Order: sequence, then C-alpha cells, then structure tokens
Amino acid sequence: MKKNICRVLVVALLLTSVFAISNLDSVLDAFSSISGSKNGSVNAKTIENYLSLEFDKEKAQVGEIILAKVNAYSIDNLAGFQINIKYDPEILEAVDPDTGTPMKRKTFPKDGDILVNDNYKVLTMASNNIEEGILNFGKTYTFFDEYRKSGNGENTGTLAVIGFKVLKEEPVSVGFEDTVTMPGGISGTLLYDWKGNRITNYTTSQPFTINEKDSEDGNDTYGSLSLELDKTYAEVGDVIEAVIKVDNINYLSAFQLNIKYDPEFLQPVNPDTLEPFKAGTVPEGGTLVVNEEYMPFKIAANDAEKGILNFGKSYSLLNDYRLSGQGEGSTGTLGTIGFKVLKEGNTSISFEDTITMPNSISGTMLYDWYGNKITNYSVIQPEIIIISQSDDGPVETPSPEEPGYIEIKLDKTSAKAGEIIKAYINVNGIPNLAAYQLNIEYDANVLEPVDVNTGQPFRENTSPSNGDVLMNQEFGIISMASNNLSKGILNFGKAYSYMEEYRLSGKPEESGTIGVIGFKVLREESTNIRFENTSTMPNGISGTYLSNWYGERLTNYRIIQPETINASSSVSENNVSIVVDKSSAKAGEIITATFLLKGVENFAGYQLNVQYDPEVLVPVQPSGEVYGKRTMPGGSTVINNEEFLPISVVSNDLEAGRLAFGKLYVDMTSLRSSGYSEDGGVLAEISFKVLKEERTEITFERRPSASGTTLGVMIFNWDGYEIPDCKVQESVVIN
Repeated sequence: MKKNICRVLVVALLLTSVFAISNLDSVLDAFSSISGSKNGSVNAKTIENYLSLEFDKEKAQVGEIILAKVNAYSIDNLAGFQINIKYDPEILEAVDPDTGTPMKRKTFPKDGDILVNDNYKVLTMASNNIEEGILNFGKTYTFFDEYRKSGNGENTGTLAVIGFKVLKEEPVSVGFEDTVTMPGGISGTLLYDWKGNRITNYTTSQPFTINEKDSEDGNDTYGSLSLELDKTYAEVGDVIEAVIKVDNINYLSAFQLNIKYDPEFLQPVNPDTLEPFKAGTVPEGGTLVVNEEYMPFKIAANDAEKGILNFGKSYSLLNDYRLSGQGEGSTGTLGTIGFKVLKEGNTSISFEDTITMPNSISGTMLYDWYGNKITNYSVIQPEIIIISQSDDGPVETPSPEEPGYIEIKLDKTSAKAGEIIKAYINVNGIPNLAAYQLNIEYDANVLEPVDVNTGQPFRENTSPSNGDVLMNQEFGIISMASNNLSKGILNFGKAYSYMEEYRLSGKPEESGTIGVIGFKVLREESTNIRFENTSTMPNGISGTYLSNWYGERLTNYRIIQPETINASSSVSENNVSIVVDKSSAKAGEIITATFLLKGVENFAGYQLNVQYDPEVLVPVQPSGEVYGKRTMPGGSTVINNEEFLPISVVSNDLEAGRLAFGKLYVDMTSLRSSGYSEDGGVLAEISFKVLKEERTEITFERRPSASGTTLGVMIFNWDGYEIPDCKVQESVVIN
C-alpha cells in the first residue's frame, strides 16, 4: 500500500533510510512552525503527536539521581516502540530509579503506565552499551489482534522511567539519538501501531542540558543575539544594513528568527543586489551554520504585506558536526538584511514573538549540536530609526517579478555525423544586463564547435557570433574568450566598459541572443552541451556570471540547459536514464554520466543510489577534486526553485563505490497550488575519472528502502507519494 508522505519529516525519513543521516528530524523540528504556519506541509509542533524525554530537575549535585521519563502524547493505537538514548557515561550513570542499581547490557528501564497490559502479552528487550553511554530498549504487545479488537488503543502516558546518577557536576545533555541499528528512526525512535505499521506522524522533543553553567554574575543569561544596524539616521532611498550577530553562544547548529518591520517605511532587500525579499528568501552571508560538510539547509515564510521576516537555517548532519568536536566558534553572524527606506518618519526593526513560534525568546529560537534548544542568552534589539526626506522624493515599492533566465536552445536534438546543430544562447528578463562570462562544456570526441556562418572551427580566442545583446559600440564593447578545445570547454564573455553612459541611456538590454554556436557532429551518439561550473569561475551559477549596469553581480535568474543530443532509445523509453558523454575512455580521461528524468507528472523529489567500480572509476568535481562523503553532484535542472524550499541529502561511500543522494521540495502544498510542474530534466551530472581502461558499468544499486521495497531509484510526486512503476535504465557500460 502506498503511504502518504507529503510531510517533510516522513519524506526525509525515506531519503535518510539509506543515508543513515542522524537527527534530521529533530533538526527539522526547529523549523516546523515556519512551514506549519505557512502551508501545513511540515508538522507544526503542538502538544499532540510527540514523544518526549522529560526530567524531574535540570540541576543536581554529585550522587543525586535525576529521573527521566519517556512520555508519549497522542500517539494513536500505540503497540510497540524502540528507543535509543545517548548520554555521557563519565558524567552520568544510568540506574534503576528506585534502588539506584546500575543498569547493565540487558536491563530494561522501569515500566511506565502504558504498554503494560499483560492481557496482550508484553515483550521487552534491551541492548545497552553502558561503556559508551547508550541505552537501546524496546517493548511491544504480541497479541495484536486481541489488542485491536478491544478498541481501547493506548496513546498517552509514560513508556519508561530511567534514573541518571550524577558522577560529576558538569554540564551534560541526554537525548534521543539516531543509530545505524535503527535505520529510518525518527531521532532514535521507532513507534508501531496495533496493526504492526510504523507510526511516522509524530515529532520528538529533547531535554535541556543538565547542570547548565550560570554566568559569573549569577545570571543564567550570558550569551546574546542582536540585530545591529549600520545607521539609525537615514534618508528616503537609502539602504540600511542589519547584521544578525551572535555573541558567546556555543555549538550553534540551528536557528529560527521572526523579525518585524513596518512595510510602509521599509522594504527588505538583498544588500548586494537590492533584489526585494520574497516569501522564501533567507538572508545571505554569515559566518555560522555555513559549513557545507554538515549540509546546512534553509527555510523561510516571510510575509511582505505584514512586515514579517520568518526564516531559519540548520545543519542536517548533527552527529557529524558534534563528533567533529569543533564548533564554529561562539561569536559570529547569521546573515545580513538590507532595508530600503521608503518613507519619511520614525520606525523600528525588531525581533518579535509570534504564535507560530511558541516558547521563543523574543521571536528567536536557537539550537545546539545535540538538537537541544538553547535558552541562556539575551536578545538585544536595535535603536529607533529616524528617516528624513531625500531630494528625490518617496521611493515606490517595486513589485516582485518572475526571475529571468539564460538558456542554451538547440535547433535540433538529433543529427548525423557531419551535420551542424545550432546552439542559441539566449537571455530573457535579465535586468539591466551589462556583462557576462559563460563556461560551456561538450564532448570533444563527439562535437566540434564551429562558426555558424562559415563552418570554420573555433579557436582558443573565438567567441560566438550572431548575437543581438551587448552589441552597441557606443558603450565600449570588451569581449574575450579562453577556450580549451581539446577538453571540450568554451569560456567566453563580454561587457560594456562605459557603464555610466549605458545606464544614462535608460535603455537596458534584458532579452535577446548572446550568440549562436554551431556544433558539428563527429560521431552519432548520445551527448550533451551544458553550462557547467569551473574552478576558474568560483561561485558561478552553473558556469554563468551575469552583471548589471551598476557592475553588480546578478544572482536571481534561472538556468535552462538544453536537451540531450541523439539520445539513445533507452532514454526515450525510460523515466530515469543514464547517458554518458562517451562510451570509451583511456586511463586519466574523464567520463561524465548524466542522470535524466522524463515523463513524470508533478515531480517533486528523488533519491538515487548509484554504484560503480572504485578500482576502475573515481567520481571527481569540475575542479578535479575527488568526491567526499558529502559531495552532492551538480548539473541538476530540477528541484531548484527556491520558492518551494528545495533540500538536498547525500551520503557517499567512496571505498565501496556507492553514491547516495537526493533532492526534494519541502513546500509541496505551495508547489501543488502554483501548478508549477517539472516533469523532466537533469537529476544530476557526475564526472568519473578513469583509473583503468577496462570494461565497467555505472548502475543503480538496488537497496532496501524504508518501506522494505528494494530500489535504486525513488521518485516522489507533489502529493508526497512514491511513484510506482517508473521505468529505469538500470546501467550503462563503459569500454
């Protein structure tokens, strides 16, 4: 039976069941109220449907025993559970709460008040690791039929009681924690109903740190979160930069903030590009929660009409972050917001409480690397802003527009050897375009770039011709090219040098054709032409740099890649296919595998498990650097729309020759409502360096999913359902 998995916590479980990613669900809890208030696509954390670990006290002296209760709230028809709890055995000792007797490997905690009815034959089990500070135990009714027929399902109460004897009076955290022995667990917990089905529609709650140190003055508050403005006196038309600063808060791993402003006076914008914030915009920059190794993801639910910015960010891989033993520092920044001044008068910007963030501290919620909520900090609000009128008069609030795009459009997608395919490089709706640099890659063994007018092959300094944008000689055209034809790379650019004259003309060039490249077909086989990142263009957007007539870098535009040329019959028949840019290669050469999606209605997410022979192939990034455990393949043309909150998950095993990764839209409700559809495109591109010239395969590895199904490809639609019966090309052969 298909299960509705439209809620992100459950979808994330399916993605992470293979990846064994720790604590993703508890991390997502930090943002549950954002999406819950916006569209309901994520469980809003209320008193219903959750599992908690609750302590009788937060401070205790050496020798004292702290009681911890595992409590369930509104878990309908609960019939069984397994729980994994982590603590520090050097600071705490797990004991029987009544006798003080230390727990052992097979010791089950003291019973609670539910799942204790002997009429349904109670079975308990435990496999603790006391030396490492791990309690892993479970309980279940075995007479499910009798329990179900009774009609009296148990849903709320205490599952178990544990005593923790204090050995050292030091700060320590105790909490549910994921483990590889419980794949697919929700923060180290598994619950089952009276039909034996997994229960997934619940969240977990973590306790505060025990014996949290107070500050030297005796006040529990010693860290701070502040919103610092670069000016409090401004004129209409100015941009005020607000930096979100953290001071003396250790091991920060996640945050959610609610900021209030008056939309009649201020408009939030990107301080670099001046692009207005949208519903899903999260402030950029910052020095904390930015390490890609721990997979940060962001989410927002802003309301421009009400003057509310509500956004958050979190590490997905809390275990990895914690086990590194290296926090990012206790002081830093979370991002910068620009506020464009619209109207004369006095106004303010402030952190502010909201009903969608219960128990927040002045509209702020911070979490440490255990997933625990941080409470010992103060919130510092900015001063009043005084605005005077500028000589230019009031500033109108611009209405948000659909972002423009740059594309490669082919005149045909099939051609025989000797024929020429025309590739049109087009821009559409790029505001005040004044400069560009592009990096395009192709297979030099299959295609040869030529001048579309003469048929002459490109040289190292050849730029495309037949364009109609950035062609006005009055503004001083500068063009350049640095192609590497042997490697199949075209890198070229153009800019107006007299930007002020261009700007004063009031005639921006925003749509048109940058140029046309002819590609002569050398061999009739499947191949691709693509915008692609390169180490010579750091921070490029899929191998593109665009700038406006102020010389400012543009970022709010889409990339549209072309279709595959001479796609094989298997590609046309399958929903998911693998296409390689060449079918044979020598040691040291690079083969690029493109994973294509076609004909999937209402597509909203995927997971791929890719297998290769690590003695023959090694996956590498465009820079030549070998993939790591958390390297996410690039080249994707789907699940990139920030409006619907895309999230990526990855866990590679390079020694075993396995790449496991996926992407999905969190905000599926808005995706459905919008009608925005992605029924095909590129899921990923992976370059493999050939180590040995011998026959090998790149294939989808078939592994057990959370539902027990064995799959190498999992595709989800915008209702959160896994799409069955997808046709998959299982492998591709090289050499």
